[in-house]
Amino acid sequence: MLVVILVAIGSFVNGDLGLNFAIQGVPYSVNRAIGMGVQPVVSANLTISLNETMDSSGVLGILRSIGNEVVTPLDLLMAGIISAASDKSGDPSTVFASLQLWHWKNLRQLQQIYKQNVSMVITSSLITDYTSPLRNISSILSMLGTLMSTIAKEKQATIMQRLNLNETVDTSLKNLIQVVTNLNRTNYGVYSSVIRASDNSLKSINQTYAAVLSKASNFNNGNMTNLINFLANTSTVASGALDEIQNNTASFTLNLAYALGNQTTNISQSIYNGIRNVSDTASTSDSIYARICERKYAAMFQQSGLSPSRLNFCLQSEGASLSSFAQLVIPAMFADIFRWVGPQVLRINMCSVANGTCSVGAFNAFSDFSSRMSTKYDLMRRAVLAEQDLALYRATSCIDAVSNDIQDLAIIIQDKFVNCMTTGN
Repeated sequence: MLVVILVAIGSFVNGDLGLNFAIQGVPYSVNRAIGMGVQPVVSANLTISLNETMDSSGVLGILRSIGNEVVTPLDLLMAGIISAASDKSGDPSTVFASLQLWHWKNLRQLQQIYKQNVSMVITSSLITDYTSPLRNISSILSMLGTLMSTIAKEKQATIMQRLNLNETVDTSLKNLIQVVTNLNRTNYGVYSSVIRASDNSLKSINQTYAAVLSKASNFNNGNMTNLINFLANTSTVASGALDEIQNNTASFTLNLAYALGNQTTNISQSIYNGIRNVSDTASTSDSIYARICERKYAAMFQQSGLSPSRLNFCLQSEGASLSSFAQLVIPAMFADIFRWVGPQVLRINMCSVANGTCSVGAFNAFSDFSSRMSTKYDLMRRAVLAEQDLALYRATSCIDAVSNDIQDLAIIIQDKFVNCMTTGN
């Protein structure tokens, strides 16, 4: 149909090409006939172009191609007709040679060709005859433009749902980052608590034995070797324990980040893929329930049950547990070290003969005492590491469980959508 009209209009235009004055009514009539149909398609194409890159179904890309294939030749046709009907120089006789109308003989006697004369041949009714098919095409194009706009708006609504979902998930992840930061801060608080408690214990131990060292000649015949070795060994053991706890604290942070990174990716992909599958399937389906089912089940992906914020609980509960451990248990454990050391000082001061057998025996006991102190520190070190490891295990197990639950919910929604496409429910 379009080819026939192009040929017909082309023949009409060729009759005008030689005129050195404009043909009244042709530009306006053709412009109106074509433009009224092209405009809705161009408008629809504009809407499509704004959203095409975000449409994974490919529907908008196909619509844009259709719109371009329809509009481009008509734009060229309209430009050609308007140009041909405008003022230009040439051979005026070609208009009559091409038209070959029944009243050619009468026109043949005309000495000059004026607008008034030409209007006798190229009448408004003749223009109407040639532009009527264009108006028919315009009507069809208008319907096409309306259809394209409707589909584009539906896809735009779906894209907006996805963007809203993106924003919701993004907000949840930002909140989750803050919760993770708080947990890591609490875990580092455990390490800081160990440092403070250990420093306080070592300080108390050194202060306790400072009085003995200041009067070395009064004890064990002045031999302070065992005491000095005990103090040095205690400091070394404490430093080693702190290094391990520091390393474990860093490992806690890395392992937690790894677990969260994997599962938040799984959750996000599950949600995004789910809503995309629903919208893309609805866009390409011939089911009469497609639009209803899409609106119903695409919205379900924004329910709280699918939000990554559900992971917050996994971290907050462990943060509370570690905080309690840092504030109550650790200070008590290290205070026990000083309590354990105290009696040895009393034993030294208990000896009435400063350099007698009692005093010598008390200082000889420092070798065994140092070994037992190392064991005590090792027990505390392992207690702290165990608490951190247990908190990490509980957190990651909870993260995995919640992530799997969210992914299962996403699959259930998609299964219900598939059923809806058949039943409407």
